[in-house]
Amino acid sequence: MPAFFVAMLLALPAAEVETREYRILVDGKPAGSYRMTISKQADGSIVQAGQADVMVQVLLKKFVYSCRGQETWKDGKLIRLEATTNDDGKRYQVRVEPLSSELRVTVNGKTHSAPSVASSTSHWHLPADRRQGDISRIDTDNGRVLAGKIFHVGRENVMASGQSIAADHYRITGAAGAELWFDGTDRLVRQETVEEGHKVVLELVKFAR
Repeated sequence: MPAFFVAMLLALPAAEVETREYRILVDGKPAGSYRMTISKQADGSIVQAGQADVMVQVLLKKFVYSCRGQETWKDGKLIRLEATTNDDGKRYQVRVEPLSSELRVTVNGKTHSAPSVASSTSHWHLPADRRQGDISRIDTDNGRVLAGKIFHVGRENVMASGQSIAADHYRITGAAGAELWFDGTDRLVRQETVEEGHKVVLELVKFAR
């Protein structure tokens, strides 16, 4: 069964769209923003579109990152993904599409495969069948297939949309590990990662329907 959040969206009129805005902190300082929209399509699929922009100044070095991506999910599974990323001058074009019993991942014209149950590093929602144990993810930045494990840490209070809310804390270990917090509808409200030695935090600041 798909996650409660996906099931909830499937019950909504096709024209309804949810928007979310996150602020991005690097080492505790504001560094950018991440905006996403989630909408239901006529065929029952869910489309998540996101855009992230980050700029960090470290001494005389300026780091710039931007990503524009779109994911399509159906029955709780990722079926398509397209993303364009500029990672401080390193540019990637990523495309994911179904192929037989796998997902085909194309990065800058080169192709490899990923498990059909792979999710993505956007972590925009928590799939119901990937809450404990092994997890496979596709890095939306560069198309790498990341193997790891996910487990539930506990229920904690975190700040989201200007207030303290109860959220379920999940941890992903392995390549590109992450600390993730989801609200009662499996909506991502907070994420913590370490990128090249720097702590990067996403905080939900606003969402609307």
